[in-house]
Amino acid sequence: MTQVDQEQILVSAILFAVGVPIYVFFAPMDEMHELKEAFLSREAILERSYYQGEVFLAHFLRHIKWLIYRTKHIEKAWSIEELSN
Repeated sequence: MTQVDQEQILVSAILFAVGVPIYVFFAPMDEMHELKEAFLSREAILERSYYQGEVFLAHFLRHIKWLIYRTKHIEKAWSIEELSN
């Protein structure tokens, strides 16, 4: 933003202020509701958190966590097998 004129910033802000209400008015609410429900469902959240655990460093940390659980005899809160049932 330091390399543009004030006029360009003003025009961008005006276009943004006009564009947001237009988007809200014309956005399909049914699809948004379905997407929101699918994205925020319990199963979707658990599936995302499971697959995030497969990322390089997270995978290593998950194994450490499971080792701690086994040594302290703590059961896992959930497993991917429960999701498939």
